[in-house]
Amino acid sequence: MKFLRMLCVVLSFISSLWAIDKIRGETDDWTYDDLMALDTVESAEGKFPYSADILAFYRAFAGDKILLRTNLVSMRTITKEPRDNLWKKDDISVSIRIKGAQPEVFITIRNDGTVIARTGDGTTLPARAIITTKYDMLEVEVKNPYPAPVWKDLQFEIRTYSHSAFCDYLLATAHSPKGPAHCAFMHHGNQALAYTDVFRGRSDDPDGSGFDEALEIHDLYDIPICIHMSGPLQSDAAWYDPDFNAWVARGVSEGWIDMIGSAYAQHIMPFVQDNMNDWAVYIHREMTHNYYNYGTKDAWVPERTYLNPGS
Repeated sequence: MKFLRMLCVVLSFISSLWAIDKIRGETDDWTYDDLMALDTVESAEGKFPYSADILAFYRAFAGDKILLRTNLVSMRTITKEPRDNLWKKDDISVSIRIKGAQPEVFITIRNDGTVIARTGDGTTLPARAIITTKYDMLEVEVKNPYPAPVWKDLQFEIRTYSHSAFCDYLLATAHSPKGPAHCAFMHHGNQALAYTDVFRGRSDDPDGSGFDEALEIHDLYDIPICIHMSGPLQSDAAWYDPDFNAWVARGVSEGWIDMIGSAYAQHIMPFVQDNMNDWAVYIHREMTHNYYNYGTKDAWVPERTYLNPGS
């Protein structure tokens, strides 16, 4: 019994070391226990920018402070380099209302990062915010006016705005769903008929970006990965970098690589006769089996040009 009490004290001490005590723009400060709610991705329909699309909400209590974190889908452009700061470009601002106990607290985070926090009776609370675009994260630290017994009852209403127009809303409570999010990554390697630098970086920069970096991290941590390699790219690897093909084949045999099929040379399939499409899919499947001993069952439609009748 004495040992168990000592163990509980040690574990409690270790837990206190891990607990976040202030905001500083680092995701590692937050834990799963701080996660309060997840939201669906709604910006894909184009109704509002993804820089205003709420993805997740966290909260923690640290001494006399409440620490809040809101993650957005992306505060920077996704497909453009260098990545533009969309928090600034889209003029994003956020409001957070804390309710469920008295006093209610109203927090406004302006685009320039200034924070206004007031209770329902107009009392101003000390507060500050950190906007970390590389992590798509907004953190807020505000003085805690609530006694510990009511912390579990607090609810948080988060609203986002772009150019002062309302965009997204999330209500986070103790009962909000926050289970694990299911996520799949597929790495797409396109075609090549001559020397290519996609495998291991450019010839003048062998440590630069390449397909090898994706495989290395998944190989190192034994995390499953799904990859697509077009027919010409498979042949290119066989000619110029057979070790790369051997690496992929090893990943398949060890179970951490899955592969997806497609048309041999990534042509626009609706513009070609069906017999040619059938041949291209068949040849790609045979090549994938030949090089990597993998029988593909799913397919990537090149350029996403599949037909959708009626639309």
